[in-house]
Amino acid sequence: MKKIFLLFFVSLISLVSFAQQKQLNQLDLLYQQQHIRMVFRKANRLLDAPEFDFSVTPKFYKAITALELSKNKFWLMRHDNVLIETKAVLISINSSSEGKALIAKNLTELGKLKSRLYKQLNFYKIEKNDLKYNELKGAMGTFFDTIKTIETIEEVPSKKENELYNAERNQLISVAKNYIGTPYVFAGTDEKGFDCSGYTCYVMKKNGINLPRTAAEQFEAAKKIKQSEVQKGDLIFFDSGAGVSHVGIIVSEKNEPLVMIHASTSKGIVITEIEKSDYWLKKIAGFGTFVN
Repeated sequence: MKKIFLLFFVSLISLVSFAQQKQLNQLDLLYQQQHIRMVFRKANRLLDAPEFDFSVTPKFYKAITALELSKNKFWLMRHDNVLIETKAVLISINSSSEGKALIAKNLTELGKLKSRLYKQLNFYKIEKNDLKYNELKGAMGTFFDTIKTIETIEEVPSKKENELYNAERNQLISVAKNYIGTPYVFAGTDEKGFDCSGYTCYVMKKNGINLPRTAAEQFEAAKKIKQSEVQKGDLIFFDSGAGVSHVGIIVSEKNEPLVMIHASTSKGIVITEIEKSDYWLKKIAGFGTFVN
């Protein structure tokens, strides 16, 4: 009887260990596919589970995705202590055998991340934004500098990475098109009716991206991009003479004639070919993106 019980107990432990390892492996896979927000959320959930208290893996993935996501100031406002936590976590990771194994496994991705972070630091320096510069630099600590084998890597997306990237944008546009024909409603923010920025807020939130409320605020918060860089899922902003007052979502492919989906005051949610409209073409204020 004792042998049966012992065998059952060992089998149970093995099953639990297998289930735990499967979840940790999924973190690694999702990170390799650059599902940054998803990895951060999943790592956070695992850290709340007692069975992962002694694993470095969730801490590692939460820390490196936090660094990535911290470039979005609105995300950072919702996670105000995360960079302080990240600095301590990265120090501890670099001193553990499990942490060093994770670092070795992710050298290529860490090199890419290092490159992006130093570009972001340089951007803050140019902007003379000392607060953001010091916050990010402090969170990075000496983690990247002490790993001598990591070199900054210029990112050349693979075919698979491009497919995943486009899948995210295709999903965003698919959601946006679901509301074609929905009427325009001043200050509208739901399926009963939208104004322009209420619509972009709604669509982006459906895709896990939170935007500020007004077109002007969205323009200020977005990562600015050139027209030559614009692709589906990015935002286009318009100025009628008193500042940015209208926003739409680009549905056309990169380097193709600009086409947007937006909330028209007269027709509701419609698709408009911008370059065939003198009205919209003359009012373009710029382009921005919230898609990683």
